[in-house]
Amino acid sequence: MANTTITVSSSAELSAALNNATGGETIVLNSGYYGDLNIYNANFNSEVTIVSANPDNMAVFETVTLNNSSNITFDTIEVDFNPTVNTYSHESSVLISNSSDITVRNSHIEGDVATQNGVGSVAGYPVARGITAEYSQNITFENNDISYFQKGIILIEAVNIDILNNSIENLRLSHIAGADVHDVNIDGNYLGAVTPYNYGGAGDHGDYIHFWINTGQSQNSSDIVITDNFFAEAEGDRMMGIYLEDHWGESASFEDVVIDNNVFHLADHQTILVEGAQGIDITNNTLLQSSGAPNDAPGVVLSLGVKDAVINNNIFSAPIAELTNDIQIVSESNNIIVQNTNPNGANYVGNLFENALAYNPSLLDLLQSGNLNTGANLTEAGTGSSNGNNNPPEEPTNETPEEPTNETPEEPTNETPEEPTNETPEEPSNPNQPTDDNTEPTTPVETTVLIKAAMNGSAANSADANSDDDTVSNSVSFEQVGNRAAAKLNDGVIIYDADDKFINNDAYTLTFDFKKEAGAEDASGYAIYYSSSFVVKINADSIMAAIVTSKGTNWVTMDDVDINNTDWHQMTLTFSGQTGEAVFYVDGDEVATVSGLEGTTQTGSAWHDFYVGGEFGDSFDGLIDNVMFAQGAITADQAAESYEAMVSGTESPNDDPVDETPEEPTDPVDETPEEPEVPTDPVDETPEEPTNGDGGNNDDPSLDEELEIAALNVAAANIGDGIINLGMEDDYFGMDDFTASITFALDSLDDGRQRLLWNHTNYGVQIEDDDLVVYFAEEGGQLKVYTFENAITDTDWHDVQLVLDDDADTFSIYLDGQALRVDDAVTGGIADASWWNVTVGGTEFQNTDEFHGKIADYSIIDEALYIDGSQSVYERTAYIDSFDEHNSSNLDVIGVALTEDSLDFA
Repeated sequence: MANTTITVSSSAELSAALNNATGGETIVLNSGYYGDLNIYNANFNSEVTIVSANPDNMAVFETVTLNNSSNITFDTIEVDFNPTVNTYSHESSVLISNSSDITVRNSHIEGDVATQNGVGSVAGYPVARGITAEYSQNITFENNDISYFQKGIILIEAVNIDILNNSIENLRLSHIAGADVHDVNIDGNYLGAVTPYNYGGAGDHGDYIHFWINTGQSQNSSDIVITDNFFAEAEGDRMMGIYLEDHWGESASFEDVVIDNNVFHLADHQTILVEGAQGIDITNNTLLQSSGAPNDAPGVVLSLGVKDAVINNNIFSAPIAELTNDIQIVSESNNIIVQNTNPNGANYVGNLFENALAYNPSLLDLLQSGNLNTGANLTEAGTGSSNGNNNPPEEPTNETPEEPTNETPEEPTNETPEEPTNETPEEPSNPNQPTDDNTEPTTPVETTVLIKAAMNGSAANSADANSDDDTVSNSVSFEQVGNRAAAKLNDGVIIYDADDKFINNDAYTLTFDFKKEAGAEDASGYAIYYSSSFVVKINADSIMAAIVTSKGTNWVTMDDVDINNTDWHQMTLTFSGQTGEAVFYVDGDEVATVSGLEGTTQTGSAWHDFYVGGEFGDSFDGLIDNVMFAQGAITADQAAESYEAMVSGTESPNDDPVDETPEEPTDPVDETPEEPEVPTDPVDETPEEPTNGDGGNNDDPSLDEELEIAALNVAAANIGDGIINLGMEDDYFGMDDFTASITFALDSLDDGRQRLLWNHTNYGVQIEDDDLVVYFAEEGGQLKVYTFENAITDTDWHDVQLVLDDDADTFSIYLDGQALRVDDAVTGGIADASWWNVTVGGTEFQNTDEFHGKIADYSIIDEALYIDGSQSVYERTAYIDSFDEHNSSNLDVIGVALTEDSLDFA
């Protein structure tokens, strides 16, 4: 079938075509959905190409997995990864394992945010990986668009990897990361916005490019070339740029690294941090500061015996720093230091570059305005299909800057102080009224009010008189300010339950009043958060907002507003698919417009509620009043009259001033004002239910979660603390099938290396800070190391299983019931005992590795058990323990008597 073209229209036809292919075929995919594609043991003698018939309407996959395969190219496909509540941070949209000569090009790979907290995932933040290439060689990723994942591309034990001209953005952590990499070429990529969760401290740690030396790595990570890339903070947070990490004391190191002709628009003094490299060239790069304080100016930091470093022809924003006294720089010339704080000082970036002080500048903005004879010369990076920051020019960034995904949460970062908000179409002040009013600018528009929140004193009064579907956090208070009452969020929220009427509208109006308090004029936080539809964040001197329509996400920054004071202000947003515009008003004046939305509808998410405040924290620190959401877009006149009514005091918290005809604003105001003043109790009535009620019960556990946790705690008390020595019993060695299981809870995160279960020459389970590390050797051979980064992010109960299945020839690693890794062609078993005992909670020869936490159960069983991910940690542990004849936890017996009376909750 070589050199033939096969056209398919379904996953079944695709599978048949692949099964019959020998090499040289082109498989053309008609547009449509193809689900999960799994390719195993497909080794072709020449390239097989899988390509969409229509690049404008690509074939869509949920995931793509290749294992032990070779000579396969994907061209112009879409991988639309949709995480569930059980999605792990280590899952991949595209997984390439034990394979060679694989190419993914011209494709769109997109994930989504986690819907609730999970294993390594945080609700509202992207989860999982875009692409993983492990134990593989000769892999190319070219001209792809990768977005909305925890990490972009992960490489583990990878050789000869090309990452070329991709756009990677809207991540939670790193764009490109991994260990034990060799011959890696990263060239011409746009690396954009990252929004980590609770960055720094106990929160996320991330770098745009992060390679490290792996535990037990035998060869140097060599020939790493990073050239012609644009590292942009964009709408994200401040992060490190390139981190080559080598502090594990391993015999391997980095060797022959080139970092050349890159542009960094970042704000971390360790924008390039290199440890232990033997031979590194840092040349012709431009490092400019995007945000932050003066000490965040980007620079180069060298540490831990860097040798043969060449640092020439760069533009830095901070001097080169040497953290240890064993650094060897063999050439350092023609580097200049620039600054952005003193317009009259030397090397001021405002004088040296086209528009380096712009908010979210393009590469053209960062071109030198004169010839400095140093620094990068870069005008293009990435595919150009992402958010438009990488390639030319003038498209206003409000035109679908982010992919049309449903999350808008993290982008409105607070660091954009002096930005000239060139990103939002500033037509607002000129032609506004004619296009807003749908040819009838003076005729009031009738709207259907869905939320009318007066905030005048209690939870019940914060909702429409006809509705009791709101919930108020305990921290929220209601305060009397002059002649009105208002809600002070105190970082809490007021929640309106999801309703179909809140979404998919072809027109709507959102309006609310807000007031900063004395001493908190610089307050910043979310006033409204309706995920997948709109978000409004109040900053010190500006307002950032996002709207999501069927055409995508549009961010707008309104900085021509006078809100750095303690006055009452009113924010109004109207959207109309008929006029094709979303219009933003502050204090009755139009301040921004998003156009080009003709025929679109408002999007939304049926599982996200409407929040006054921030759904995921960071609520506005001030007063909120008169929140209204209505179907229908009011006119500019009505927006102005609504504000005037508020200022004059004629608008009261109850009726529909925005909806009524503006000629008689006083009547609707005085009509039903006090009706909401009834109960004050409801504030305490249903406070936390909506936030807890959606968590993790999809598997219908048979036991109450609190009782399950109590049972695990009781079992842990029975097992006791310290190292448990199981000796060298025959029951723990010489097995072809086996299941090793341990259930544990950490005392704290980031607590160093802790060994949970250890069979020295065969297998081991350890926690290293928040990474899960598993060791396994077939028949006592060389231990293979599996590292799962950031796997443990809390101190809740977790369980890990290692399962060796002789019939299937597989070795599997499970965390909390989910398979993190499955190795095929594993034909060896657990070797016989030699001279080391099996231990739980540490090892018998290194006290520093002792586990700090609780262990509820451990089992080593001569059988390959089925691991059920739908069970809770307790149920799964009890099930596995029921097979264990050797260890004394008897968690299954505890389960039989699991009642409140039989457990000690103290």
